[in-house]
Amino acid sequence: MESVSKPPRALWTVLGAGLVLRLGIAAVSLGSDDIHIWERFAFIVDTGGLLGRYGEIKAYGFPMNHPPGAVGLAVLMRDLAYWSGLPFAFVFKLPIITADLAIALLLGRLAFRDHGRRASLVVASAYTFSPVAILISAYHGNTDCLSVSLAFASAVLLTRGRVGASGFALGAALNIKLIPILILPVLFLQCRNFASMGRFALGFGCALLPFLPFVAAQPMAFYSATLGYDSEPNPWGLNAILLGAHSIPDVRAWVAPAIQSYRAYGTELMLFLVGLLALTGRIRWRWTPIELSGACMGLFLAVAPGFGVQYLIYVLPFMVLGQSRASFGYSILAGAFALIVYSNYWTGTYPLDSRFDAGFPLEAQLVGVMAWVALLAWLWHLARRKTSTAPSFAPKQMPYAD
Repeated sequence: MESVSKPPRALWTVLGAGLVLRLGIAAVSLGSDDIHIWERFAFIVDTGGLLGRYGEIKAYGFPMNHPPGAVGLAVLMRDLAYWSGLPFAFVFKLPIITADLAIALLLGRLAFRDHGRRASLVVASAYTFSPVAILISAYHGNTDCLSVSLAFASAVLLTRGRVGASGFALGAALNIKLIPILILPVLFLQCRNFASMGRFALGFGCALLPFLPFVAAQPMAFYSATLGYDSEPNPWGLNAILLGAHSIPDVRAWVAPAIQSYRAYGTELMLFLVGLLALTGRIRWRWTPIELSGACMGLFLAVAPGFGVQYLIYVLPFMVLGQSRASFGYSILAGAFALIVYSNYWTGTYPLDSRFDAGFPLEAQLVGVMAWVALLAWLWHLARRKTSTAPSFAPKQMPYAD
């Protein structure tokens, strides 16, 4: 019988190959516009500080809208790049790549506990060599993979019954990017009683302590720069379909109001669906916290009117763990979508550099819609499943956080 505590050695070979691949891509590329924006943010904060400056810091026309933890990481990576003589883009991606492969390792360990050696290698390989995971971590140049790794760890910890650690991990994720706040109501309502809710809230609150000086110094400016920031309405998913319909003269008059309403109320619709999901998960106990968290991230990608290419990573770890055909299709199609976008906006220079312009090319939009449909198929698969698939490492008594 295989030891639960020791995944197969081949798992490390998979991770090693994934590391070499990612480092190779990072070494020959700068990435998207985001890497240049981050380098500028790091320079401004390193020279003038961050406290009291939310709302005034801008780079290439983009406001500084990131939590203090991510900004501190960028400053640290800039200093390390200066000290080592390595390019900022390469050094900045090192913790992002590390976090991405940590997800693959965690996925491999979870699959090994439930299904053994073969499943461990399949799941870890599916994530490690996922085109979208490779491109977002090794090329794009943003912190999303790090935030996703902490959010995924939070859901896993809650499933194991480690309530306080789960809350802390989720709070740590928000120090990097605020998008995982969407899974907060789901995980909180998965706590069985007031005592476990209190432990979760305590861990979550402790992780958010770094926010306090910045919130206290300028509460409204901090809110406007972070939670008040709206992502660009790029043509992905539903937005791409509506924009495509709008280009047809015969239906333009009918589609224009729908586009206007979607952009005005799409975020509210997403939040309503996430809240409904959290309540349903509390009442029916049909899904694990991992599945519910993945569904939240899926709803974010499926419904939110704002979109960035790097957002594609938020649902991937949750999808891969389920080993469904839809997750495989999403991984390939989303990776193809990202590759087409990066290639289309390649500046023709070396190291590889992609400078985005308005919108996405038509071929990217078409592939993106297919990836979006695969995402919807995965959400539908979760919604219609009738029994829980609680992993074997979860506490025997449900709900998970006793």
